[in-house]
Amino acid sequence: MMVIGDAAGLVDPLWGGGIGYAIRSGRTAGRTAVKAFDQQDFSKGFLKGYEVGWGNSQDGRSLQRSRILSRMLLGLSTVDRDVYIRFQGSVMRFGSSRVLSAIRKIMDAISARPPATTQ
Repeated sequence: MMVIGDAAGLVDPLWGGGIGYAIRSGRTAGRTAVKAFDQQDFSKGFLKGYEVGWGNSQDGRSLQRSRILSRMLLGLSTVDRDVYIRFQGSVMRFGSSRVLSAIRKIMDAISARPPATTQ
């Protein structure tokens, strides 16, 4: 049996999108089904080619990264999640090299500052 789209859990855990995944996974499953008919092999091992093919596809890898990121974000506090999302937005807007350069400058400034004293 081959399962596609939402039924296969192919929904982005961060943004909820899945229509594109459903279409492309259906196409991949269809190709596997045609091969199965051509070879008259409907065994579990043969049909597993769909799952392996999907997992190795760009969509499959992208979805896996989103799942990992989602699990990571679930462990963060609300403030940490907000900071991470804003950081990602900055990276998307300005490019990672500019953002990382700015972070390095901030970290250098913080480390050069004398420690705060308590009274």
